[in-house]
Amino acid sequence: MPVVELDEVDPAVVERARALGPRIRAAADQIDAERRLPTELSDALADGELLRMYAPRACGGLEAHPLTAMRAIEELSRADGATGWVAMIGTDLSLLLGWISDETLHEMTAPGRGIRIAGSIPSDGTATPVDGGYRVSGRWDFVSGIDHSDWVFCGCRVLDRDGGPTDPAVVRGAFVPKSAGEVIDTWSVLGMHGTRSADFVLRDVFVPANRMAWPTDRPGGTSPLYVAAAREPEDRYRFALTWMWVAHAGNALGIGRGAIDLVQDLSARKASTASSVLLRDRPAVQTRVAEAEAIVSAARAYVIEGTRDAWLAATHCDADPTAAITHARLAIAHAINESRRAVDLLFHAVGTNAIFTENRLERSFRDIHTAAHHGAGSPAQFTAAGKFLLGSTD
Repeated sequence: MPVVELDEVDPAVVERARALGPRIRAAADQIDAERRLPTELSDALADGELLRMYAPRACGGLEAHPLTAMRAIEELSRADGATGWVAMIGTDLSLLLGWISDETLHEMTAPGRGIRIAGSIPSDGTATPVDGGYRVSGRWDFVSGIDHSDWVFCGCRVLDRDGGPTDPAVVRGAFVPKSAGEVIDTWSVLGMHGTRSADFVLRDVFVPANRMAWPTDRPGGTSPLYVAAAREPEDRYRFALTWMWVAHAGNALGIGRGAIDLVQDLSARKASTASSVLLRDRPAVQTRVAEAEAIVSAARAYVIEGTRDAWLAATHCDADPTAAITHARLAIAHAINESRRAVDLLFHAVGTNAIFTENRLERSFRDIHTAAHHGAGSPAQFTAAGKFLLGSTD
């Protein structure tokens, strides 16, 4: 189905992602087998500004609208789920650069490479205050795309100077050179092989105060991506997480769309051991493909609507953005789970054809089932939305 770009979307960014599709598809088997993106492909993503779409313009970023990021990641994920995921994570974490000063951003930017980030937001590390900054230690998992990154964002619980917990609890994030820590390969999983979402370990590493940030702080930039300083700190955090998760929806929807592409191609040339009738001429397959198309398209439309409403709330500083944020997150969780449902329908519709790696549909199946375990698509998102919709205070 032809795609008419949305008013909010920068078509040049999406076209750069789409243009990489043939290269990504050609490398897909290598990506899956080697559990990482080839360097030339990650460089191409970086050259196209697809690894840091949310980064501030002060460091060469795009400050892209979330729907631009969603569309670009959708196109990359349509070609290969893991490639789209790496671009998504890099883009998500580049958002947090909006809380870093321009001077520090310039210090972090490598000539010819920009700022390439991997990382983990959960506060699995500790940061102990010392003169001029913090001593950071910890181990972070699911650090996707770390092979291609120069910096790692590490979420931390801030301790007092004696090493005890603060009251109230304080969370911060440290931007640390990858060379300061150790990468531990734990990535032996069902799907998303090419993301190589390894663990990262820091042992008492000094991080200057100007490289510590968190979305509850006052942002350095003025883009709605980072939310105006007039916002309450918790609102800034909720909006930041929403923009990140819109990109996750793009990844899942792209995998779903890619699976439809694969079945359309497969059905025109394959039958099965039980029948010589081509898959495309079988009513059962026709029905499942149509169902998958409707599922993916409808879920995508809800994400677009929810993202637009959330962006409007961020731009106009509504008194309480909870309703807009809640619906956006519900749409995102719905899209992730519905994309999985669509891929499952297609996987079973084509019978034993689906299990052969040469057809790549089995990779879509593995990738979407792995992606759907992210918190953005978890049952907790539906529970939170239901609580709001029902006015529950429990």
